[in-house]
Amino acid sequence: MLKRALQKQSSALHSSSVLGGVRLQGCGLKQLGGLTRGHSTVDNEEVGRFNQLSNTWWEEKSSFAALHTMNKLRIPLIKQSLPLSCEDETTPLFGNKILDVGCGGGILSEPMARLGAQVTGLDASKDGIEAALQHRDSLNEDILNRNLDYQCDTIENFVIGREESFDAVVASEVVEHVASLDTFVGSCAQLLKPGGSLIVTTINRTQLSYWLTIVAAENMLSIVEKGTHDWNKYIQPQHLQHVCEQHGCRLTLLHGMSLNILTLTWSWTQNTLMNYAAVFSKSIR
Repeated sequence: MLKRALQKQSSALHSSSVLGGVRLQGCGLKQLGGLTRGHSTVDNEEVGRFNQLSNTWWEEKSSFAALHTMNKLRIPLIKQSLPLSCEDETTPLFGNKILDVGCGGGILSEPMARLGAQVTGLDASKDGIEAALQHRDSLNEDILNRNLDYQCDTIENFVIGREESFDAVVASEVVEHVASLDTFVGSCAQLLKPGGSLIVTTINRTQLSYWLTIVAAENMLSIVEKGTHDWNKYIQPQHLQHVCEQHGCRLTLLHGMSLNILTLTWSWTQNTLMNYAAVFSKSIR
């Protein structure tokens, strides 16, 4: 049933323009020479906000609770988007090299590594990467020690010398925080091997998303910290598709994601007016 749901395409596309942010602070990173702020993915206000929450990444009742439960959709989506290994059913992602960009504390990086993928978690927040490393090391699992690496850097720095290195780049709940969507997507595309997958989950910019994520989730129910989201940075699917196409990545899947804000459980839906997942394939030359 999930497979059928993932294969359906939603037609609810809307045009928009958008700004966007990843995270940075305290990594000892230098500003790229010759780049203006408009060409950097870093939004320092976003960075500071996430740094303040860095010690709560692995608290399942924290502001990141919905990210923990989202894995029930994200992991099947990733498996659907990549070639699976038949050698061992416990590690179906074996042989795939995945970049988890904007990984934060590693909530998604760890399960991908356990499924056999060689995973690099990338985040420009030093505090986020420290939280991810501490959690990985505290578990002392052989498969995580072998398969999971973390890097503190920006995507535009990280891409240098690593072009066409990854079978998939996962950008989950990240693009609505970046300062330059074009630079971010362009860097992701450069990192992908020809035929590789760019897997995105994010929030649509609609009146419904404003009322549910800003008014309800932040201000009324305190599911996430106030100020976590900026509605003006939300990205409508057609705009995301346009930017990805400009960098040689073709849309192969678009599907809505629905969060029950009372139980914090996720389900697939054809409606993309709130959260949605999009998968893009890099063109093969």
